Amino acid sequence: MHFVYELTRKILAGYDQVCGQFCHEQDIARTSFDILLFLANNPKCDTARDIVEVRHLKANLVSIHLDRLEAEGYITRASVQGDRRKRALRLTEKAAPIIAAGRKLQRDFFARLEENVNDADKAALLRALETMNQNMDKLLEERN
Repeated sequence: MHFVYELTRKILAGYDQVCGQFCHEQDIARTSFDILLFLANNPKCDTARDIVEVRHLKANLVSIHLDRLEAEGYITRASVQGDRRKRALRLTEKAAPIIAAGRKLQRDFFARLEENVNDADKAALLRALETMNQNMDKLLEERN
């Protein structure tokens, strides 16, 4: 199991390095970039609360970056019918180039990660991960 921990640590470090370089080139804060990609990749998650709960970020950090993203024109906030306090976050056209480049960065990163891994091994890994995901669902259900 130490191997899994080490691999996870390396993947996260490598992804952080690639994203850090990208954010520097785009002149965007890393957390802001993460929020934009999160919103783009998870259309059903469209509130600050969703970002806090799913990404496990501190609410004040999310708030600061959402304010900045709104001020810079990357997002807008819309009222949510039936909840006067809730605001839905909407990406603007200005965010589109960063999102497209960010998605390309993610595709390229995972393509590099998968180099020299044959299709059969990829399929076996995906099956194992799906089984682990199902096992975790059962484990979490048992605890509730």
